[in-house]
Amino acid sequence: MKKIGLVAFLFLASFRSGYAQSLLDLPVDDFQIDQLPLEEALYQLRQQAGVAFSFTNELLPPGRFSLAVSNTDLRQTLSELLQQTPLEFRQIGKQVVIYLPSGTTYTLSGILRDSVSGEPLINANIFEQLSNRGTISNEYGYYSITLPAGPIELAYSYVGYEKRRVQLYLQDNQRLDQDLRADLTLEAVEVISDSMLTGTQLTSASG
Repeated sequence: MKKIGLVAFLFLASFRSGYAQSLLDLPVDDFQIDQLPLEEALYQLRQQAGVAFSFTNELLPPGRFSLAVSNTDLRQTLSELLQQTPLEFRQIGKQVVIYLPSGTTYTLSGILRDSVSGEPLINANIFEQLSNRGTISNEYGYYSITLPAGPIELAYSYVGYEKRRVQLYLQDNQRLDQDLRADLTLEAVEVISDSMLTGTQLTSASG
């Protein structure tokens, strides 16, 4: 009985393993896209292959994608489609999940300058709002910060300058210089001259 049970278990394990590979091994006879957003490209591939894809739109990089393949399978097609992105894919159950691997990071660096003089901005603040990571520029206005791959929201700030906000999709090491403009909006300040103080003191004393 134990031997029969073991054989049955191995058969089921082999069957499940074969099924787990079956979706990605499905043939793709002819698939062509030209300058499509990745979401639309995945939708067309899903329609052609008859496979459900699962992904979050916010994790898809911007830009347009082109691809032409024939006589291949779904695994190879997805590999070529996503090769210029940090995304990966795997089959879970009856669907193919497209995801951003945790721990994937890239470095963003650049120089902060005054937009008029071109002088470097020293100790300027660079803060990424989604990961709550930040850094400051050095004596040359240079900064470098390592951030998780995917969408990021940067805030550049410096005392006396307008704050700059930048949204982008980080999928490789990038250089991003910024020129900040001086903030010419000054707060009203009340100034009391010495003569006014003296006059007030004299009036107070004579009273």
